[in-house]
Amino acid sequence: MRKMKIIGFAIIILGFVSIIAAVLFGNARGNSIKVIEEEAWSLGDLIEYEEDHAQQFAKIHAVGEPHLFAQKENSGSKGYYFVVDDNYNYIVYMTEATAKKLASDGELELRGVTKEFTNDLRTAAVNWMEQMNEENEINTTNFRLYFGATYLDTTVDAKALTTELNMAIRVSAVLGVCLIILGLILLYIRRPQAESHQ
Repeated sequence: MRKMKIIGFAIIILGFVSIIAAVLFGNARGNSIKVIEEEAWSLGDLIEYEEDHAQQFAKIHAVGEPHLFAQKENSGSKGYYFVVDDNYNYIVYMTEATAKKLASDGELELRGVTKEFTNDLRTAAVNWMEQMNEENEINTTNFRLYFGATYLDTTVDAKALTTELNMAIRVSAVLGVCLIILGLILLYIRRPQAESHQ
């Protein structure tokens, strides 16, 4: 019986260690988010150096009025917009409120996570440009030369890039609680059996 109590205490200790690990993972996640936000690259620079891969936290200093050209079904007020900065054209996924703020203020720093263009999105963008300008020379073949390989999703923040740490936090916390409960069961459920033999 003493051996069972020792095992119970050991499991409880492991449970607390696991919970402490969850707290440490949480701190690491907070620090990672801060670093990601502070080191955000300009999407224009990423496109220029052909480093615009998906799942990067980036920013655009947008100016002028954005132009809505496509929306997903059941996306509410979110949509795909053409926006510009002082040098480039971009495609940005954002809310109507963000688009209105950009239009009213004249300039706005947009931050979000880069995502790869789908064929449907490229086609929708090209079709809209052709409707606006019959002499449009941009097509789905040369699209990357003008807009790069990714668009900016401003509805997603830096937290989305810490999914591995999120999983580590959840697993450590749940494991810790389960171990503590198991340890307590071994300590207290077995005790009456020991007393019954005396």
